[in-house]
Amino acid sequence: MRHFGMAYSNRKIAVKACVNVLVSFFLISATAPAEAIDLGSSSNYLIRISPEAKAAIEKTIGQYGGKIDKRYQYVFDGFLVKLPDLAAAALKKIPTILTLEKDEAVEMSNIQFVQSPTPSWGLDRIDQRERVGDTGSYSYRSAGKGSTVYVIDTGVAPHQDFGNRLSTSGFSAFTDGNGPVDCNGHGTHVAGTIAGTQYGVAKNATIVPVRVLSCTGSGTFSQVIAGMEWILSPENPNPKTQAIVNMSLGGNASGTIDAAVAKLTNSGIVVVVAAGNERTNACTRSPARAPSAITVGATDRVDAKSSF
Repeated sequence: MRHFGMAYSNRKIAVKACVNVLVSFFLISATAPAEAIDLGSSSNYLIRISPEAKAAIEKTIGQYGGKIDKRYQYVFDGFLVKLPDLAAAALKKIPTILTLEKDEAVEMSNIQFVQSPTPSWGLDRIDQRERVGDTGSYSYRSAGKGSTVYVIDTGVAPHQDFGNRLSTSGFSAFTDGNGPVDCNGHGTHVAGTIAGTQYGVAKNATIVPVRVLSCTGSGTFSQVIAGMEWILSPENPNPKTQAIVNMSLGGNASGTIDAAVAKLTNSGIVVVVAAGNERTNACTRSPARAPSAITVGATDRVDAKSSF
């Protein structure tokens, strides 16, 4: 009981600190003429909060001149908000706001066409540890039957290489009429590497397209999070057991992306992400830096670090 009382006191202190921040703001607002209150430019922000504070923070966002565009409840409790930048700086002081960061751009990892001649030497290289075991063929004990791979990317286009293993119940963060179908090529390329009949690793796995990048291969953190949110939501009819998420994309470091990846892995879903093909430190990029993800880089035919 003594420890419980101390925790309860800490919560009261945190709430009091939150109230003090808000009271200061509203006292200034109440005494200043409306035309004198200029909060400057606005930006889109991702806000992750403590679950018990959701209603209060939502109200506060409105009082700060913010507009909630999306609500998150499966990958974390929070919002996508259009908010004055000065107000965002004030909101960061509230203890129950765990993360508040701008909704930045993400882009697909560049494709490197270095596998020649075909068939892919890479498949032969991954079926044993030592290069002396390379035989020019790909030997495997399991082809991924019963596994579901969510490809968070530019979407996936139907192709004979997928047979009937491409789910028709995918997700799109866009309203451009393409749905989850790829209009770029990157996501289909990635899906083919994962589960294509000819060049795929898991030739019997099911692919679910989760389209969060546009036809030009670009998107935002909020769109990536929307895809992860859908995967965990009841709206997703595809299996969530024996499931894998692949993200061959990246952007600047993001605490909200890290939290969403952690929720996926804590839900029993394996998350595999690209280290990136830009020769930069993966620990400075998201989702590459996410602690719970499997971050994959590239090596060449002789097991040396690739040039890209």
